[in-house]
Amino acid sequence: AEDMYRRVLQEDPFDTDALNNYALLLQNVRHAYTEAKDLLDRALKVAPEDLATLNNLAVLHEDCLLDPDGAERMYRRALEVGPEDVTSLCNYAGFLRKTREDEAGAEALIDKARGVDRAMADRLIQAHEEADGEDGTEGGSMRKVPSDGPAASEATFLY
Repeated sequence: AEDMYRRVLQEDPFDTDALNNYALLLQNVRHAYTEAKDLLDRALKVAPEDLATLNNLAVLHEDCLLDPDGAERMYRRALEVGPEDVTSLCNYAGFLRKTREDEAGAEALIDKARGVDRAMADRLIQAHEEADGEDGTEGGSMRKVPSDGPAASEATFLY
C-alpha cells in the first residue's frame, strides 16, 4: 500500500486523498507521526477547507503528538468550515469529553450532530465509546472506522 501511495503522489503530489490515506497508514501502522503530519500539512496547503484533512490532523495532534491545543485548533477550524458536519461535531465532542472533561460542551455538540443526522451521529458516538473503551471493551488508540454502510464514505477520518 505504501508503494502505491508513493506512486500516486509522484504522479500527482497534490492528490489530497492519497496524502490523507498515506498519512493514516504512516500514523496507524508505522507510527511515523512526523511524516504523517508533514503529509497532512501538505494536504491542508492544497485544500485548506478539506474536512478529512482537518479531522485527521486533529486526531494526530490529540492521540499521537499529545498536543491537545493543536488538536482543538484543528477541530475548531473543521467546525468553522463545516459547522453542520456530523463527523466534525462528534469528533470535537469526543475530544471535549475525553480531554477537556467538558461534558456540557460535548453534549451540546452531540445534540447538534443528532439534529443534522441522528443515525450517523449515533453510529459515530458508539464508535467513539468503543474506541475509548467506554462500552466495556478494551478500546485503544487506533480509531475504528466503519467499513460499509452510509457512514463508511464519510467517516474515513473518524476520531
